[in-house]
Amino acid sequence: MQRLTTQGLVVQPNPHAGAQVAPLSLREMRGVYLARGALEGLAARVAATTVSDAELAELQDMHEQMRQQLAAGDHRDLSTLNRRFHTGIADATHYATLRELTDLTLLRVQHYRIGVRVEPAWEQVISEHSAILDALRRRDADQAEQAAREHVEWQLGVELRATLDPSLIDLDDD
Repeated sequence: MQRLTTQGLVVQPNPHAGAQVAPLSLREMRGVYLARGALEGLAARVAATTVSDAELAELQDMHEQMRQQLAAGDHRDLSTLNRRFHTGIADATHYATLRELTDLTLLRVQHYRIGVRVEPAWEQVISEHSAILDALRRRDADQAEQAAREHVEWQLGVELRATLDPSLIDLDDD
């Protein structure tokens, strides 16, 4: 609970009242995605020069699992595989700090998604993952960074166009 409080995901306004989910704001949602885009772009850039063949194979395997599950109409594990794909890129940088920060931003994104009502566009996600993977395979740091940033920017756009629950996200603070 202390860690969630430190990460800003839980608040304890009164020690006797118990913990509550931290309030969400549209402005901070945008900030989370700005940080995520910069961080994941950096991770993809670094990973393009550090990723091993085994790590590439693992990323490709996750990507294939996502494609197969989508084709079969089985969406149950897509979110988990998606998260593993993103953290796998951070792992491939071989920097613990980049992995920790990636985990934190993905946790923040998940926190915001409780107030976003949108059906995931898995075909687009998988297509964008293909572009990131292709750049990583070619060891193209510039393209890997650009593809990762564009992927995050696209996702923010999707979520901003979605139905945002005003009882969960403060829409007036932007």
